[in-house]
Amino acid sequence: MGMSCSHDAFHSIGSRYDRTAGVLVYYWVCERCGSRLNEARREPYKPAFDPHGNDRYLSYLSAAALR
Repeated sequence: MGMSCSHDAFHSIGSRYDRTAGVLVYYWVCERCGSRLNEARREPYKPAFDPHGNDRYLSYLSAAALR
């Protein structure tokens, strides 16, 4: 027995990352049944990690406390 849904309840935004295309995909989700509805946006994104990327924002005192 399948549940039919008119998708007229509240909608939320879901997202997923397409690693091969390097794209974040945002889409609408029906909160009643959980069905994925239309795409809201595609955003190019390729993550990069810099272990010292926050260093320039640290104050002298907080940097000393981390050592």
